[in-house]
Amino acid sequence: MLNEVEFYMTLEELEKRLRETEKRLLAAELKIRINQDIEQIKQLHQRYMNALAFIKWDDIIDCFADDCSIDVQFGGLIKGKANVANFFREQLSRIHNGKEGIFAIHPQITVDGEKAKGNWLMYIMYADPRTWQSRYWLQGIYDADYVRVKRQWKFSYLQWRPRLEPPGPPPPTMAP
Repeated sequence: MLNEVEFYMTLEELEKRLRETEKRLLAAELKIRINQDIEQIKQLHQRYMNALAFIKWDDIIDCFADDCSIDVQFGGLIKGKANVANFFREQLSRIHNGKEGIFAIHPQITVDGEKAKGNWLMYIMYADPRTWQSRYWLQGIYDADYVRVKRQWKFSYLQWRPRLEPPGPPPPTMAP
């Protein structure tokens, strides 16, 4: 219910109030859009992690933009979607067989229009294929650049670096 002071506003006062309300509404809409973008980026990363866990290479490749690049511990900088696809199918598949436990947590995502940046903490558990007891864990950091392509977020750049790991080369694929 309007009080008498609000009811008897001048046209100028009413216009000023309307402009202020429009500004607040635009700011709220921007915050909502950014939060929706962040959620969509989280969903992209979850699709990527699930595809990685279940060795669905085509689903992984679908997470990347055409002009993407990746930089991983033992693969170096790889540019272009075809080369990235080749890395996953021909190189990563040698040490990753879908029997590892994979967790990506603590996302920090910033959105700037059609681009975004993210940082994730990742854990990988390698288990004994007979007993499924943990052999060892790795902890690494994902740094990602994202780009919106046809209204969908994709990786434009993805880097993974180990933070905590046992010494030596990456583990060999463990047969089931």
